[in-house]
Amino acid sequence: MESFRRKLPKGTKHAFKNHVDHLQAPDVTVLYPYEGNLHEFVAGPDGAAVLDVLLPPYDGSHRRECTFYSIEDVPPSWPVAPSGKEACFVIPSGQPENFHCISGRYGGIRDVDES
Repeated sequence: MESFRRKLPKGTKHAFKNHVDHLQAPDVTVLYPYEGNLHEFVAGPDGAAVLDVLLPPYDGSHRRECTFYSIEDVPPSWPVAPSGKEACFVIPSGQPENFHCISGRYGGIRDVDES
């Protein structure tokens, strides 16, 4: 078990898979900083658009990075998690080439007369 762990890249985390929510418009969900915040978006046959409102926004200088991961199952020789959940590793992978993000900053609500 320990020799397998040594082969994993720096930044790899041991995790447990949770349930999967399949959302379709107009459904919404919320994620929290310390629970359920590792998520995957899979586009349908017509693509997808995601509005991701981050408060506060990602900021590397304040330890609020956006990190992309790949998931790797643990070897069959590893013990089963006490919770019965399926164990895995999340491995930093870099932003996928086909992922495009447009960022902006919220400037507040303006009165109609100000436009």
